This record gives sequence, C-alpha cells and structure tokens, in this order.
Amino acid sequence: MTVTLEDVLSNTDGQVIAVYRLRASRAGKVLDQREAILVTVAGGRITRLSEFYADPAATESFWA
Repeated sequence: MTVTLEDVLSNTDGQVIAVYRLRASRAGKVLDQREAILVTVAGGRITRLSEFYADPAATESFWA
C-alpha cells in the first residue's frame, strides 16, 4: 500500500482536511483513487473524523 499526501487544508474552526492518493493491491484486487480525511480538533484532541472516497463502491469492494 502506498499513500501519497496531495494537500492539507485547514480553517479557524479546528477542522483539517488531508487529501491523498491511495494505491493498494490485495487478493488480486487493485485500488487506486483519491481519498480525503476530515478531522475536527478541539482541546488538542481529535473529536471527529470522517473519511471520503472518490469511488465508495470500489473502496467497499476492495476491502470486502
């Protein structure tokens, strides 16, 4: 598995988005797509984390 960070964005409300490309293979399956993670930070701790996939169906199939 290879993860390549493409961008990191933040705002003044404690939210940070990391956009990256994930390339992985397993059991004859290949996944190559852009993904993102949105985290909310409060008091120095992550209080919320959400993941976003360019192709949710492909992600589900790959990890099934």
